Amino acid sequence: MRKAMPSITESADELQRRMKSEPDLKKRQRLHALYLAASGQARQRQEIAALLGVHRHSVAAWLAAYAEGGVDHALSSQRPQPPVHQRITATALTALQEKLHDPHGFAGYHQIRPWLAEEHQVTLAYASVHALVRYKLHAKPKRPRPSHAKKPRSRDPVSDHLAHCAHGPGRRPRTGRHTQGLCARRNPPGLTAWGTPADYPYNAI
Repeated sequence: MRKAMPSITESADELQRRMKSEPDLKKRQRLHALYLAASGQARQRQEIAALLGVHRHSVAAWLAAYAEGGVDHALSSQRPQPPVHQRITATALTALQEKLHDPHGFAGYHQIRPWLAEEHQVTLAYASVHALVRYKLHAKPKRPRPSHAKKPRSRDPVSDHLAHCAHGPGRRPRTGRHTQGLCARRNPPGLTAWGTPADYPYNAI
């Protein structure tokens, strides 16, 4: 059920005169809301909000303040502000900078948030952590790359020449009757058509 509108004890004319003489824009807007309710031009909070171009929650807060203490209370009341995000302490900031310089410190931003909470009791949103590290500290988490063992290069010139002859630099292996002719043209002097030295000691095997 919708909550009933509070009863406005002031007359519409009185509220209108006060509204016109009020220099503060925010207070004038609240007086206008009370005037609309007192004059009968709006019977619901949603209607007042639509006429004034504000959110209905703001109108509800103004009317609730009026019901508690009248016009003066409605003009002076403030809506509760959302909780302010916890700021990082100087000690935590220094420790974070040192940790970011460590090659094995953090693998990503998702590891920084629990570390700050556990080690320094500082709770920050992911976006706040990213902005702090990336734009204020001009750093980023170190992500160690996996090392791959390099394949040893062949030292056998015959094997290297055979691979080069069969494949060519960056080409697919060749098969068929043209392979022998291509290899023969690529072979240096002293090599047979298949790339093996004529006097290779193991040629007879």
